[in-house]
Order: sequence, then structure tokens, then C-alpha cells
Amino acid sequence: MTDGSQVAIDNRGSVDVEDALVMYSSTADNPLILNESGTFHVDSNGLLALDVEGASGGALAYLQTGGVTQVDGTLLMQDQSGDPEYMVMTGGTLEGQGGIVGNVINWGGTVELSQDQFPLTIAGDYQQFPAGVMELVLSGAPDIDDHPELVVDTAELDGTLDLELPVDFDMTGYDPNNPWIYAFLECGDACSGEFSGLDWTGPDGYYWEVLYGDNSVEAELLQYAAGVGSSLVDPQTELDELQAQGGGTPPPLTLPNGPSLTINGGEFALSPEPATWTVAAAGLGALGIWLRRKKAGGR
Repeated sequence: MTDGSQVAIDNRGSVDVEDALVMYSSTADNPLILNESGTFHVDSNGLLALDVEGASGGALAYLQTGGVTQVDGTLLMQDQSGDPEYMVMTGGTLEGQGGIVGNVINWGGTVELSQDQFPLTIAGDYQQFPAGVMELVLSGAPDIDDHPELVVDTAELDGTLDLELPVDFDMTGYDPNNPWIYAFLECGDACSGEFSGLDWTGPDGYYWEVLYGDNSVEAELLQYAAGVGSSLVDPQTELDELQAQGGGTPPPLTLPNGPSLTINGGEFALSPEPATWTVAAAGLGALGIWLRRKKAGGR
């Protein structure tokens, strides 16, 4: 889809991209898609291609303030020069087992990952701010054939890691001398930063530690010593403490190029207002695209 100025979808219902949807804007005044409260699904055979011109890279292509974005196919966010564009999450959930080409900023949403799915791949940079959450849903013991749940070029971490293991999971076979380790994040170039908060659910008597490497982040499930129960340990996070003291509010976020998106104290301002956007959507029959994905070494 093309026009002379801007194209946008303001989604508050349900959109399912089963084939190919190509969107283009000749200016960087507005994101092409605003997902406020609906579900935006890119099917396993689907392609959503967003191209925002009029900026020298770094334009905002996809803004999510609520709802769910599920990427099982390909979400391509780059201009005609090949410069990556941005998806910014101020709320809502990003999930799926497909590929995203572009940069993702998790300012205040949730990236939900699952052990039972193929990894979500971001061919670009992932940045998580203090109000952002990365949630890992686990179904059982790690396996030698397990893959990471999130694969990115670079990751800059902050905010909360939420680890979810069923509280009634059968821990038979767990060896405290050989704790379970889940390698859930892989960075092709570099991982930096650390989560400032750690939340979890799981069987009583166990707790989590996060292991940070140059190119990976892992979660290690440990067992309390005899006579010590999880009820005696308060997993109060650094972020909770900061917020209790009136701090912990992330700084304003302003993207390098339009639109003017400034986020401060849980509020965001977008200029011009979304009400001035045109709303349009169209499916295209076929589009050839080659998405080069990083594969974990040896996997």
C-alpha cells in the first residue's frame, strides 16, 4: 500500500495476516501501525512488511500500547535503504515463534516466550527498559536439544524477568548437584545489562538465579538447603524497592526520527494525534522475500 503522505492501521479488534501485507509511507510523521487493544497476528506463512521513508533510519513503524502482537511468520521493518526501523511497546504483549527484522524497544510491555515453541528471532536490537517484562513460560526440565526461546543480534536488558514453572510440576529426577539450566536468550553480537527484577512461580523449595554471559542469558533452578523453605526468602526486586521509594521511573524515550514519540512516567505523547491518521489495509497476492535468520551454533 502506498500514498503520498502516510498510511496507518489503528487496531482495536483482530487482524490476521495470512499471506502478504505491504505498507509504505513517504513520511516518518506517524507509525504505520498502532495496536491499542486488539490482536495483530502474522501467520506462519504470512509477511507484514513496513517501510517508512523520509528519515535516515530509526523511524517508528509499529507502536503497541496494548493488546497482543503474535509473530509466527515474518515482520519486516526497514526502509528502502535497508536501515532498520522500530517497534516500540508501551504496553501489551509480543509473542510468537517467527522472525522480526528491525529493532524492538520494550518500554512497558511484555515479551512472552515459551519453552514449547520455536524461538522468536529478532534480526536487530532488543532493548528492555525498567518497566518492561520478559516472561518465560516453562513446561518441564531442560533438554539437551532445547533451543533458546529468544534469539537477537544484541540485547540491552533491564526491567523484570518473570519465570513461570508449574507449581505442581513433578521434580522427580532433579539433582541439586546438577541444577537445571535454561538457556533462554542468545545474542549473536552481544548481551549487555541485567534484569533489575526477578519474579517467578514454581514448586516449593526451589528458587532461580540468572546467569549472564557475553552472548547468552540463562536461568538456573536451584534447591534450598535442608530446613530452608522459599517462604523464608523474599524475592523483593530492585525495581520494587526503587518504586517504593518513589523512584524507578525510566527516563523519557524519544526515538531518533519522527514521529515525535516521548514517553515519560507511564504516559506517551505522539504528534500528530492518531485521530489524524488515515486507516487502510490491503492484502497482496505474493511477495518474494528472503529472511536470513541466525542459527544457534551447532543447532
